[in-house]
Amino acid sequence: MREIHRSLPDSSLANAERCSARRQWECALLLVGALAAASFAPHPLVLPIISVLLVLAAVLAAGYAWLRSESRAQGEFTRWDQAGILILAGFAAALTGDSAEVLEFMETLTEPRPAND
Repeated sequence: MREIHRSLPDSSLANAERCSARRQWECALLLVGALAAASFAPHPLVLPIISVLLVLAAVLAAGYAWLRSESRAQGEFTRWDQAGILILAGFAAALTGDSAEVLEFMETLTEPRPAND
């Protein structure tokens, strides 16, 4: 990373490296948070919930980067990179989920239960 930013002063370079490392940790914590939140759901709904949470987190990260006009600097881990990783993980979770299992689970929830006499 130092080769890319030779023209920057050392304090700016250290700040850019610190922000890049912090964003990587934020991304990891968002992934772990989505997994933890979905772990309390019934088994068929885990992957759809993870997918929705990660896509929402990606939209928020991209929106934040857009509102702050964050640059897409090469060699740094930016909010744009964070949004890309989160959306990729969200789509992967959606694609690996079994939609038939989810629909079957939802049908069992909506079935009328016999009244106890």
